Amino acid sequence: MSSENLSEQTGQRGVPSPANPTPKSLRTRARLIEAASRLFGVRGFTGVSTRAIAREAGCNIGLITFHFGSKQALYKAARDAVRERLAAIVLPAAAHLRQALDDNAPPAELLKAVQTEIGGILGSLLMKDYQPERFMLLMRELQETDEQADRLYATVLMPMIGALEDVIMAVSSGSSRRRAHLGAFLLVDAIIGILRDYPLFHPHLDKDSDAQTDARILAEIIGNGVTATFGELHRRNGAAENGASPATAAS
Repeated sequence: MSSENLSEQTGQRGVPSPANPTPKSLRTRARLIEAASRLFGVRGFTGVSTRAIAREAGCNIGLITFHFGSKQALYKAARDAVRERLAAIVLPAAAHLRQALDDNAPPAELLKAVQTEIGGILGSLLMKDYQPERFMLLMRELQETDEQADRLYATVLMPMIGALEDVIMAVSSGSSRRRAHLGAFLLVDAIIGILRDYPLFHPHLDKDSDAQTDARILAEIIGNGVTATFGELHRRNGAAENGASPATAAS
């Protein structure tokens, strides 16, 4: 055991306890969570040992007990970290859409806002240091039926789905609430699918492609799909209210 790892556990003067961490202790804790997120994402809870996590983090195995108390608590911390990172990017995007609705932005601006926010989410998460294992852990969490999974849905995904649903309702006069809700779900599901699968496709794409450009293009394609589906409905309904025939509105 290194002197650094030993001192972090033994309570020497100036050395942290879990209730009174120092910057060095916080860095160690963050390394353990990062390593756990990667390994749990790939192998699941039962497929990863605390020894493997400690080795991945470059720490002594005893520091897992010191900082978390148990493997189960470290797993919870890793899940929380993935959820918090996602929330820090998704919730501001949902808030921007809500603001556009509150400002009574016209349909064209609302549709453009959807494309912009989706591009922002993808651009933030498909960075050079993007690690798909984190989102493999997210996929595992989405399939859980415990309190943490419920918190992910309630505090991160549903606010975004709700904002998208209300945008769709605003730009598609006459669309049913159910159709708008499913449309919003499909958009969020597409975002999650891209985050999960992009690393598999990227090595086989054009060698000059980069994640930021790809994020913008993907968002544009998704946004065009929203416009085609719901924006066209808005135009048709508006034309019908003004006495134009559906064929004339479509031309």
